Amino acid sequence: MANDRHKFYRACRLEGSFQFSLIAPRFAAYGVDLWVPELGGKFDPRNPSHKMLMSVLGGMSESERQHVQARVRAAMDAQVVNEGRHQGGRAPYGYVVVDGGPHPNPRKAAGGSA
Repeated sequence: MANDRHKFYRACRLEGSFQFSLIAPRFAAYGVDLWVPELGGKFDPRNPSHKMLMSVLGGMSESERQHVQARVRAAMDAQVVNEGRHQGGRAPYGYVVVDGGPHPNPRKAAGGSA
């Protein structure tokens, strides 16, 4: 194979239609073939249909990300209403903040992780 450098790319990982337009030229400049399953093979930067499809898939990906974000926010709001669960930040009026004691894993506590 003349060019044995390949990058496989899932369009669902796009964070918007603009992201692919920034990535694809860099791969082309380094001679890396970009294989996209939704295209059924290699992305051709000179093919207008390939560019259009990647733009549409990027828009769909961004929309799906926004839907997931809305569902998570709705679920968190429902926990506050249904379970009285505090979601963090400053304690609401009437809540009492208590010390939870030492961290169960001192090594992680020193590193700042949960």
